[in-house]
Amino acid sequence: MSQIHNEARDKKMNDSLKELIERCMKELNDAHENRHITDQADRVAALFLDVQMQLADYIVELDFKTKMAKNELSRVEGVKYFDYKSAPGADKKMTDAAVQHAIAKDEEVFKVKTELAQHESNQKKWANVMGIMNNGHIFFRTISKNIQ
Repeated sequence: MSQIHNEARDKKMNDSLKELIERCMKELNDAHENRHITDQADRVAALFLDVQMQLADYIVELDFKTKMAKNELSRVEGVKYFDYKSAPGADKKMTDAAVQHAIAKDEEVFKVKTELAQHESNQKKWANVMGIMNNGHIFFRTISKNIQ
């Protein structure tokens, strides 16, 4: 599957998920403002559960991307290490600490680290949303049980 196809699928999924999450947040806002929520609490609880199931799949994909970004960072750092150690005219007495510092300030390594940080941040964001969806599900399920 091509990179462009993956990105388009991710955007479509992300947009669909965002729409569902917005619906959930509207339901929470309605509950906060004491609008009539009891008559549909069971359906709203199901909506939150549906979002959790879709979000779980999405988080698994994000986890995979984060792990691949970590692998890419290790690979790039390894390549740079050997570049610094075995380059023609390289200082053979360059300590490992000096090599590590040189690697850390390398532009390519910095770019990969930035991408990794973005992946980790995105993964954390969606994990937090998952927690909110779980709490929303429990909230509306409790309301549903109390009116039956």
